Amino acid sequence: MLCKRHSEYPKLLLRALSRWNGLAFKLLKNPSHATLLDLFNKPFTEEAVRTNPARKSNQYVCCSFLERALVFWIDPYELLQLPLVTWETMRTKAEKIRSTLVCDAATSPTRSWSAWFSRMGGSRKYRSNMGRNLGGYTCAFAFPA
Repeated sequence: MLCKRHSEYPKLLLRALSRWNGLAFKLLKNPSHATLLDLFNKPFTEEAVRTNPARKSNQYVCCSFLERALVFWIDPYELLQLPLVTWETMRTKAEKIRSTLVCDAATSPTRSWSAWFSRMGGSRKYRSNMGRNLGGYTCAFAFPA
């Protein structure tokens, strides 16, 4: 959309284009001129994204659980043909689901943490100290399941 705007108005200054970009995409901070120049010098097409998915800057942002949760929430309204689901309500619901996912992720150990923990000896290392008195402190660890 930004590249299209740039091609429609080639004489538009980068400062004005940066402001338009901030307003159009509701960004907290307008993109810098260097970012816009990089984008215009080598624009990314949808075909480039699909042919080279290994580039992190080209990957689509997606979360299958979030998509399933949104579809599960929208389906009953769609079947009843109720006009309650708007872009704003979907955005609000997605934000609630995302915050729930973030909270769940914060309370469960990540795969990299689990790999590091098992590589460092896992619970064997701590099991030997459990319940021992270490300098006036009782050593007892509680690890998330």
